[in-house]
Amino acid sequence: MKVFNTVAPRVRGYFGQLEASGRPIPGLARFEKKLGYGLLNRLIAASVPFTSRNGFRVVELREGYLRARLTRKGNRNHLGTVYAGAQFLLAEIPFGAMALVEFGGRLIPVLKDLHIFYDQPARTDLEVELTLDAERKARIEQDVADNGKAELIIELDLKDASGEIVARAEANYQVRPV
Repeated sequence: MKVFNTVAPRVRGYFGQLEASGRPIPGLARFEKKLGYGLLNRLIAASVPFTSRNGFRVVELREGYLRARLTRKGNRNHLGTVYAGAQFLLAEIPFGAMALVEFGGRLIPVLKDLHIFYDQPARTDLEVELTLDAERKARIEQDVADNGKAELIIELDLKDASGEIVARAEANYQVRPV
C-alpha cells in the first residue's frame, strides 16, 4: 500500500499530460498509455490481488473520471454468464482506485456496504464509469478535515459490451485519512 500511495499521486498527472500534449512521434502517446495503464493495474493488483485474478482493469483515467473493465473470461458461472461476485468486484474497486489517485494517497475509502441489483444476465465483458466532480471532491476533503471522516454514497451502472445496463450498484463509503 505504501508503494501505491507514493506512486498514485503521480499517475493522474502522467495521464493528464499525455492527454494534453501528445507526443511528437506518431503512436508514442498510445504506447506510453499502454505501459502506464499496465503499471497502474499492477499497483492495484498489488493492493488487492483478487483484481488481477478476475481480470479487473482500469482502462481510462483522467481528473475526476475512471473507466474500468472486467472480462467475462474466467468469471463465468454455471449458467455461462458473469458471476455475481465478479460484478460486485467491478462495483467495489473503482472508487478505491480513483480515490488513491484523486486524493494523492492522503485519504482512503472504506466500504461500509454495497447493494447491487442484477437487472439482466451479463453475457459479455463489463464496464463501469465513475466520476467525481471538483465540488464533491472538495466537500469530501473538507468533511475529513472537519470531522476526521467523510460519508459518501456512489451509484454505479455496470454495462455490457453493447452499453446495456446489466446491474446497478449503490456503494456507501467512509473516507478517512491514511
